[in-house]
Amino acid sequence: GGTAKQLLRRPVKHITVVDLDEEVVHVCRRFFPRLAAAFDDHRVRLEFEDGAEWVGNAVRKQKTFDIIIVDSTDFGAAQPLFEEHFHRQLRQLMAKIAVLVINLTSLPWQLESVQRSVARQRRIFRFVRVFQIHQPTYTSGHYCFAICSNSVDALETGTIDFTAITHGLYMQYYSPEVHEAAFALPEFARRAISAPSKARKKARKATKKPMASMNFTSKNYAADKHEL
Repeated sequence: GGTAKQLLRRPVKHITVVDLDEEVVHVCRRFFPRLAAAFDDHRVRLEFEDGAEWVGNAVRKQKTFDIIIVDSTDFGAAQPLFEEHFHRQLRQLMAKIAVLVINLTSLPWQLESVQRSVARQRRIFRFVRVFQIHQPTYTSGHYCFAICSNSVDALETGTIDFTAITHGLYMQYYSPEVHEAAFALPEFARRAISAPSKARKKARKATKKPMASMNFTSKNYAADKHEL
């Protein structure tokens, strides 16, 4: 419920939360009631289904969204969520002006996995920007994500009115400076994901190899296109 709770701080009209296991929500309600309270908001719809299957059904129903957040833990266990077909279907669900945010993994510990994911996303989206956070409870504490879009470049912040975005909100972490700094990757990472064309071709071949398995529960969050 943490992601939904943060989205509800903005004037959204509807949020769809898709989770594989209903028991996860029951556990959240019991042990994390402050976060799980978001599930009771009338704007939030809970659906329990395999994420990849839900996305496929949503494509067939021609649904569209302004924001799609794929919140899976680590690579491997829910393999469909890391396949190019899944991410191409996500693109089909995106409105004309929309963004997709996905979690990647540890920049220093699993850089090759980051490379493969970025190469995959670049075959699908015009803009693929990697940003980092320092979170002690994540792998290595140095974690990264990607924001992907065919219409929005997360680095083009010149036209963003940060005052309007944060109006009425108390921010403990986020600021315009933090936003821009998050995309300033360490040089080793910048070089790795800015590889020349030959290296990118090699990365494309690498995507066909199976990734290392890790246990996690997969889930997807989506905000409906008519809701922001």
